[in-house]
Amino acid sequence: MHELDIYYRALKQLRTQTATHDQSRRFTEAVRRAPNDADALCARRTLCHIEQDWVEFIEAHLPYVEKAIKEERQFIRREGETVDIGKAKKVSRDSVEHLARHSELITHLPDEGEMLIPDRIYITENTSNYTVYENRFLYLLLTFLSDFVEMRYSKIAELGNNYHATLQTHKKVTMGKRTVELELRFCEQANSDPYALTEDGKSSMLERVEAIRLITNMLLMTPLMKEVAKAPMISPPITRTNVLRMDNNFKYAVELYDYLVAYEGDGYTIEHKSVEQKPFEDALEGEIDELVALTSFLAYKYGSEKGKTLEQRYLAAEMAAQEEAEQRRRERLEQLKARAHESAASMEEYLLALEEQNKMLTRHADQLRAATESLQKSVDREAQKLSAVYFAQCEQRFAEKRESLIASYEQRMAQKDEELAAAQAESQSSAQEINGLRARVHALQHRVGEVPVEDTTTREYIAQLEREYAWFADMFEKNWKLTKKRIRKDILWSGKK
Repeated sequence: MHELDIYYRALKQLRTQTATHDQSRRFTEAVRRAPNDADALCARRTLCHIEQDWVEFIEAHLPYVEKAIKEERQFIRREGETVDIGKAKKVSRDSVEHLARHSELITHLPDEGEMLIPDRIYITENTSNYTVYENRFLYLLLTFLSDFVEMRYSKIAELGNNYHATLQTHKKVTMGKRTVELELRFCEQANSDPYALTEDGKSSMLERVEAIRLITNMLLMTPLMKEVAKAPMISPPITRTNVLRMDNNFKYAVELYDYLVAYEGDGYTIEHKSVEQKPFEDALEGEIDELVALTSFLAYKYGSEKGKTLEQRYLAAEMAAQEEAEQRRRERLEQLKARAHESAASMEEYLLALEEQNKMLTRHADQLRAATESLQKSVDREAQKLSAVYFAQCEQRFAEKRESLIASYEQRMAQKDEELAAAQAESQSSAQEINGLRARVHALQHRVGEVPVEDTTTREYIAQLEREYAWFADMFEKNWKLTKKRIRKDILWSGKK
């Protein structure tokens, strides 16, 4: 069933329900009496009709092209060369004949009892070549056919079966304390209308063209055509070889090529249709009135949040109607059962009623199953929403905890860095003091003439002396600065001579 059929049935059922309700009928009548100056419908359709002559001709000749490809025509090419005896894999009769004519290939005589073995020998190799003229013609035909069909198919898809429609209306209705106003402007553009293709065999013709495209591309992807595609393509005019004239498959292939070359038409015709209604006709006007009422209902349903209440009332009414229908069927079955004891004909009616009841129960079970699935989907959606909120909260708490831990570790690392810097400064100061003490010890040793026990010519000892000298120079510079300050303070600035 098409989508159009579904909506048509739904609209018929809607209008059947509203036509029997007084208040709904009065509302739609009030909408009908509203001014219709702004009502307008404009629709344009472009229909494409594919001509059958070229499609049928190609379909009739394409199987022969496929058979011609399956023949896999080829010619054997024999190539030979003289190689070292160690590289010869196989010796043929041509090798022996060539050796008999070219004795210079034998450069030394064998000893007694040994075989005569030449230094070099002639070998031949047979290769199959599929790039014969006939196969190259088939490749030319298929490429030309592919372009021929693809060009027309793309034009048909671009220009054909297009649909464009605009609809606008403005309705304002006042009923007592209620005022409803609807302003609608609708525009639709559809390329390759699927419903237009189903009319007058258009779909079947388009499917046939698609089948030709598919078969042509498949034939171009065969191993033979892939091999032939590596060779230079032949150019028109075609040379009518004996194979092209005598072989039945190739003869029909040549006919197809001649037909495609001589074809001058587009292969399709375009038809334009337009529909205009201003104001709307009675049928469209009545259905637009239903649209106004339905739009008003939808706005009120979601605006007042009455969806759940309406759903509960609908299910309750459906269950009550089903129970009432089930009660009537039971009463009828009881009546038929009583009559079944009286005549055999009533027994058949009783069995038919039982079968009808089983079908009805099956439909009710399907409806309940569908309602259950819908309810389960609703529950699943709510669960997904709740789970999404829960996961978002968890992620937020995790992010806050992570930031707190990172800040705590960064603070601890900063404290450790400060402690490490203080320890390094203290260690450096201690190292300088140690170097100073060593320098004083060495100076005292030198003053009293004591010779150091360790070897003073080693690299390590010299490096230690350099460090001690650097410390001594630094200490001397600092002490000398302090001494100069003291001299200035005690002698120069005090006024004493």
